[in-house]
Amino acid sequence: MTPAVKMAEDAGVDFRLHRYQHDPGAESYGLEAAELLDLDPRRVFKTLLAVVDDQPQVAMVPVHLSLDLKALAKAAGGKKAQMADADLAQRVTGYVLGGISPLGQKRRSPLWLDQSALSFDTLYMSAGRRGLEIEMAAVDLLALTAGQCAVLARCPGVPWKIPRQGCYEARFVGACALQAKGRLCRPAGFQRPCLSCR
Repeated sequence: MTPAVKMAEDAGVDFRLHRYQHDPGAESYGLEAAELLDLDPRRVFKTLLAVVDDQPQVAMVPVHLSLDLKALAKAAGGKKAQMADADLAQRVTGYVLGGISPLGQKRRSPLWLDQSALSFDTLYMSAGRRGLEIEMAAVDLLALTAGQCAVLARCPGVPWKIPRQGCYEARFVGACALQAKGRLCRPAGFQRPCLSCR
């Protein structure tokens, strides 16, 4: 049992665990989880550690989007934000990269959740180990972590053409600012077609 799972159990909130076989060669931990668990990536959130004015801050955004550091700095009331390096992230959270959970961290830091999470009944996040996701309501996550919501995610801005109907990728076309220019974007992790299209 990971500290994240223990925290959820001790709090008595509703949650579900989802396991998958992690590939050490995967380019993106979060996108791998979304694909192998057959989930809409808008509901799968990655947990990132950033530093705002020398203070660690936990930020959560959908796995197919990027963290807007300026937005995080503004939400946290700071001037400048930057991503924490791997050593600091692992030291502060107590988890390895790819398994960083917002729950049960070694050192509790302010948590900021992208407000898009409130659009869904539940969201998925790492349960503290690669290959293990925990599903729970955003309101429960915020209550357990004393977290706050803010607009944090931004589109990576990769233009692409809409895939053929029925393909795995076609089900997860996400709306973004590029639509205003008549284009769409997709995360780099969804390059392969579904089994029926291969």
